[in-house]
Amino acid sequence: MDSKDTFGATKIYNLLNGISFFEIFTPDELDKLMEIGEWLKLASGKRIITKGDFDNYIYILVQGQVEIILDGKILAVLNSGDIFGEFGLTGAQRTADVETKTECMLMSFNGDRLNILPPNVQVKFLKRVVHIMCCHLQQLNRSLWFRTPTKNI
Repeated sequence: MDSKDTFGATKIYNLLNGISFFEIFTPDELDKLMEIGEWLKLASGKRIITKGDFDNYIYILVQGQVEIILDGKILAVLNSGDIFGEFGLTGAQRTADVETKTECMLMSFNGDRLNILPPNVQVKFLKRVVHIMCCHLQQLNRSLWFRTPTKNI
């Protein structure tokens, strides 16, 4: 480890080590992601995403908890390692508010800056995003299925 890395990269890699999103990336690929990613440290009660806004960011919750809020109702509480805002990468309008429940450390990725990455890293990143979107859709479907009355055949 070189002298300039006393706190920097080693600390960051330790933070990211337990986050499944990053498991498929090599150290060199993680370096490239760190170059384009943006770090946010936010106090409790801060708004990250506002319903109705348009942006193209995806967020990875490195530490802390956030709440997904729709019309004043808390739909979900996300924890360290969770990903949110993935539909922002599609340019879609935000469908809920997201606020910090505790002090949080987040890593955000701007969809336009993802284009700077080498194609193989872009593909890996987007495969992870698609996987997460599918998991979220499955959770939503299960939730709806349990609320939907069944028909007698």
